[in-house]
Amino acid sequence: MTDAVTAEVRACFQDGQRSFASHKRIVQRLSVAFARDRKIFWKEFIRAVNRVLVIYARTAAVERVVQLIATFAGGHSTATSSDERQSGLENFCSALIAYLLERTSATSKAVRFRSCQLVSTVLTSLPDNAEINEQLYEPLVEKLMSRAKDKVPTVRAATISGLGRLQNPIEDAEDEVASQLVFMMSYDSSPAVRKAALSFTMISTCSVAAFVRRCHDVREDVRKTALRILANRVHPQSLPIASRVEILRAGLHDRSSAVRKTCLEVLLRDGWLRDACGGDLIRMISYLDPEIYSNVAIDAARLLVTASEELLMKAVGQINPKELTAETAVLLRACVASSDFIAETFFPSTLTFVEALKCTETTSFMQKQLLDIAGSVDMTDEVGRQELERFLLEDLIPNIDAGSECLRSAVSVLRRSSSIDTVERMALNAIEGVKLSEEEHEDEANIANEESLKQTEAKLRALEVVEALLSHKGELSDRQQIQMAVLNGFTSSNSVLRASALQCLSVLCLREKEDDEALRFLPLFVQVCGNDTAELRLMAMKCMVDFLMAFRMEDRSSEGENPEENGNDSTTPSGKALILSLLLDNLLHSDSEMRTVAAEGLARLLFCARIEAEPEILSKLLLLFFNPATEDDDLHRQSMSVFFPAFAARSQTNRSLFEEALILTLNAISSAPSVSPIASVDPVEMSLYTFYLLELNDQPLKRTVDSETSSDSQSERMILRLLNKVIDLCETIGDSDALHMYCRVLGNIKLKQTVGTLSELESFMSLTSKAVGYVGSMGDSKSITFIRKFAMQLRIQHRDNQSARVLFGDDEEDGESEDDSYSGKENAEVVPRSTRARSTTALVDHNENVTFHTGTHEHKKSMLNEVGEGVERASARGRVLRSGSRKS
Repeated sequence: MTDAVTAEVRACFQDGQRSFASHKRIVQRLSVAFARDRKIFWKEFIRAVNRVLVIYARTAAVERVVQLIATFAGGHSTATSSDERQSGLENFCSALIAYLLERTSATSKAVRFRSCQLVSTVLTSLPDNAEINEQLYEPLVEKLMSRAKDKVPTVRAATISGLGRLQNPIEDAEDEVASQLVFMMSYDSSPAVRKAALSFTMISTCSVAAFVRRCHDVREDVRKTALRILANRVHPQSLPIASRVEILRAGLHDRSSAVRKTCLEVLLRDGWLRDACGGDLIRMISYLDPEIYSNVAIDAARLLVTASEELLMKAVGQINPKELTAETAVLLRACVASSDFIAETFFPSTLTFVEALKCTETTSFMQKQLLDIAGSVDMTDEVGRQELERFLLEDLIPNIDAGSECLRSAVSVLRRSSSIDTVERMALNAIEGVKLSEEEHEDEANIANEESLKQTEAKLRALEVVEALLSHKGELSDRQQIQMAVLNGFTSSNSVLRASALQCLSVLCLREKEDDEALRFLPLFVQVCGNDTAELRLMAMKCMVDFLMAFRMEDRSSEGENPEENGNDSTTPSGKALILSLLLDNLLHSDSEMRTVAAEGLARLLFCARIEAEPEILSKLLLLFFNPATEDDDLHRQSMSVFFPAFAARSQTNRSLFEEALILTLNAISSAPSVSPIASVDPVEMSLYTFYLLELNDQPLKRTVDSETSSDSQSERMILRLLNKVIDLCETIGDSDALHMYCRVLGNIKLKQTVGTLSELESFMSLTSKAVGYVGSMGDSKSITFIRKFAMQLRIQHRDNQSARVLFGDDEEDGESEDDSYSGKENAEVVPRSTRARSTTALVDHNENVTFHTGTHEHKKSMLNEVGEGVERASARGRVLRSGSRKS
């Protein structure tokens, strides 16, 4: 019977490698063999499992065997008819899991991977009502949680399905398993792990935000998986409106066409429109809050009706232009954008379009949607066009309740249907109306609050009309009057009115071909930037950066001005110098938004070569970038992390500027008072980042020998400067803190494998030896440790270069190695790599048992001495080969 059970188990595993279709029949055969003799069955079953554990490659045969083991151990216990056999199989399943858990801590990554995979597959094969005893549950969770932090991504991914079975979807706020899955989904470095965590993590109120964030993942397949899961397992009403909009905005505008297709077809059409809304397009648009997120709602509706003509015809039948709602207005705009003939269907003439506008006169949002589709309406009817102009000029534009966006759309329609003189006359009429109203109340001592509020609203409306007019191209016939009206807005105490005036004045200056107007009103922008509200200061700074981006604003001396009137004999600083000084001063502003705007402005100007790049500017930007006070400024950190590499990779000159900037920055850190935020900047982190910038070149994807040599020489030159700085500080008995900082930077620099030629290395070593001697005489133990660490790197590299020269026959005189520890290895046996690989594989393939190193005493014993001896021989040959290669 023993031989029969052994032969049957081996035959079952042999047949199970061929096809999944035979697994059901094989499971029945295994059950019969298990009933015959459980001890022999367990021994042969474990022997077969051990064969699987040592195979890391995911071949089809091995995956079929893994599935066979899990199917038998996890799913067959409920299919038997005998209670005794059920109990035996249940105990067998627990024993198998316990056996595999002990091997999840093995030193071999193959054993760890297969053990975790088998445990997870068995758990997922258990029925929904299965229970795990308490003695097994705690070590099961502990082992899988431990392997979820394994250094091998494949092992981490193998644990996820098992953890998914152990998570608690009801109490996941306190469930450590669910928290670990969410963490792996969000922050794991492997896309395969993130993708697996997406598939096995249950969606709840605590984890749904992590699913939404995966729509922005860097990998295309992870983003597609996140969209599919959100489509199949999440109802749109269970998500916040902002999350729905974020998902569609990310998916519909993704850089990958495959992700865009998945978002449109799987999520939007099948998941939300068909399953969640029953095909009702208006209901689906209402889920997106179209009045607030109109652009996303219009894009979603347009793509849906464009892809399906049947859906387009159905949507047309649901729209009544005279009884519009926010949803139907968005749907109307989407339908018109998808097909030109739709506008003719709803608005056969301009008069019908005007009637629809009058019906929506009380709602600014629906009016804007109608005005945005005016370009598709036939304007050849003269009577209808005149009626449209009359309605816009007399009813819509003077209406204060109509928003600024609706006003811009109305001005745009007027520009298409009439001349620019009509629009400009309308703006001048609004300004004149404000002036006349002010003159009527000029002599009154007490003006009611309501009347004052009306005056402010009228001024603001006039400025909005002017801003809408200036946003379109075309020459102005009465520019002087419009400019005076804009300047009068600065005298108001209302910050909203001053902000509108500031915006109009900046557009007026940017419309000019020369920088005369910008230089004329620059003192006004400087005053606003220094003395007004936070919002206006930010706006003024952005406007001044735009001036430098649009105009050269070259240095000009104030020769036409009388020096005595200014109170000094020096020339007035140029506009460029004034703006640059203002931006540099605001880098130290207490407001984070002001610092961010100033840093971004300087980055734009430097990258576009609108100002001269100087090391002092780069030094200040580096200090701000690495200042711990800016850790929470995500926008600033993101913009600077893009600017620095792009600017350094642009030219050799830019990288040379970073050399000077590094020295200036280190000097600033060493001389900063202890209470200064600059003193908290990490000089090592900043220096290593600067060395990374020095190694960039103009064509990072096509590195040539010349470019690499150039970048390397810059890094070497920077190291020489740091060494000379250390020697200077020692000779002049300078600041000990500065000396320690420079030695610390040198000690943390990671040298490349080959830096320069052998002669250059020797000069490096000579200078480093001198620096070591000087630092040693200073008596600072920490500085000595760092400078010796750097010297050790040079010594190792010098030895490796000498060995390489001997190996390739460059210099026979340098054949002796400096390290005596490698003597006696000249006659080491050299085994080809392919031969060693084949021999080791044969040892594993032709033995029945495998040695597992689990970290515990009982599992360190060898189950087969031949395997252990073979692995030891292979390891010894590898060590001899590596030692011999150094000597040769």
